[in-house]
Amino acid sequence: MLDAAIISAAEEATQEQAARQDRGFGRRGLARRTVGAIGLTFVVTTSGRLLTTATTFVLARLLSPDDFGVANLGAVLLALALPITDIGIAQALVRGQKDDLVTAARTAFWLVILLGVALYALCLVAAGPLAVFYTEPKLAPVLQVIGISIVVYSTSRIPSALLERELLYKAKVVPELAGSVVYAGLAIVLAALGLGFWSIVLATVARMFVISTGLFIVTRWRPGVGFDVRVAQELISYARVLLASSMLRLAYTNVDNMIVGKVQGVTPLGYYAMAYNLGNLPATQIAGAVGTGLFPAYARMLPDEERIRGAMLLILRYTGLVISPITIVGIVATPSLVPIVLGAKWLPMTAALQVLLVYGWLRTIAPVYWMLILAADLRRHTLAINLWSLVVALVFALPVVHFWGYVGIAVEFTVLEVFRTAWMALSVRNSFHVSSHSQLRQLWPGLGASAMAALFLAAGLALLPSVSAVAAIGLVVAAGVVYLLLLVLLGQLGREQLVLAGALLQKR
Repeated sequence: MLDAAIISAAEEATQEQAARQDRGFGRRGLARRTVGAIGLTFVVTTSGRLLTTATTFVLARLLSPDDFGVANLGAVLLALALPITDIGIAQALVRGQKDDLVTAARTAFWLVILLGVALYALCLVAAGPLAVFYTEPKLAPVLQVIGISIVVYSTSRIPSALLERELLYKAKVVPELAGSVVYAGLAIVLAALGLGFWSIVLATVARMFVISTGLFIVTRWRPGVGFDVRVAQELISYARVLLASSMLRLAYTNVDNMIVGKVQGVTPLGYYAMAYNLGNLPATQIAGAVGTGLFPAYARMLPDEERIRGAMLLILRYTGLVISPITIVGIVATPSLVPIVLGAKWLPMTAALQVLLVYGWLRTIAPVYWMLILAADLRRHTLAINLWSLVVALVFALPVVHFWGYVGIAVEFTVLEVFRTAWMALSVRNSFHVSSHSQLRQLWPGLGASAMAALFLAAGLALLPSVSAVAAIGLVVAAGVVYLLLLVLLGQLGREQLVLAGALLQKR
């Protein structure tokens, strides 16, 4: 664990850097550091996500939809368990005061470890019954092995939170990239050797080991043996409502996979899982970077509503500029690109992927609001949003899957996400006095330019008698160029924006 001297030195260095920046830029100091942190996180995770995406395309050629279905049931376990391991304890560290940070971090570390071990024990007990429930004998050993990731992840959560607290994202670069490289290499090799779904399961565990070990190395983090009961009670008290909200959110975001797997079986779940992963890939990439950088930044800006409004609208605009073309152009390009990139065996998932690209757009925009709600400690809002989302999802999911299959549930969850995002936007409007008009005004440049680029792509595809791989990819690239040119014409991509981007990329 970081000892007192190391934490103190890190805090002093960060404060000194912040003071220099604030003297130079005034109120812009923290905003520029925030965007810089988001930019660095985005660049790092983009590299990892691009590698993961390429790996997914290769695995789609080597594995069957059935393999992806079995592996996805294991991934659902991780999606449910990993966020619960800290139940908001890590967020309490990021958001809390600096007094006695060493004791708080040490206590939080052991709390998270205990939760990780308890969750893995529960996984071992539940593996057999879950395999029977899904009538899939292969699922039991998959859950028992992939569940190791829960304990490994729990060891890294607090050192990672300490870095996030001070916006020291540079230290996370090497572990994150190394984990992506190990996952890609191991998964492809094992799949080529014929291990099927085990290639994904074992590569996932290996990735978690690499990231956790890397964080300990770069932060010199050494867990102490102390445990403060009073601090533990304070951390758990803060995390109680977050735990309830998080569990509701996790249940909501995974009930679709569980119901598709139960009602339709492993192979349709494989199609749905592939469509979901690809449709949400931009959301996972961009939203992860935005959310990680915004939470500590919002926490520092509070209670200055003027700074909050400026930062939120700025991030909302540039998030929209990035995600909108990926979504709208992607919807048009999907029918042509799926057989070319993944192979003809994945054509049944095309319609679901087009719907889930819209879902991914909404999930990318949502963290701009969600992290502000969390930073402002509006826990009742998060609890209400997640509770009603889960209730509606549970009421309609089973009949929707029964009658319309996995495409139907993709539509259901996309519609639900529209209401969730609108609810978040209204909560922010009422709490921070940011008008709905000003919020929508940030999104229209990206949406308008993306729609024009998508029309260009659709016209190009319609004029071709047959679409080859080279022609399809060339048209997609050309649509991207059209989008950039339209941004220039709209004044969204001028010299000032390019200079700012260059400055942010050079920040450390």
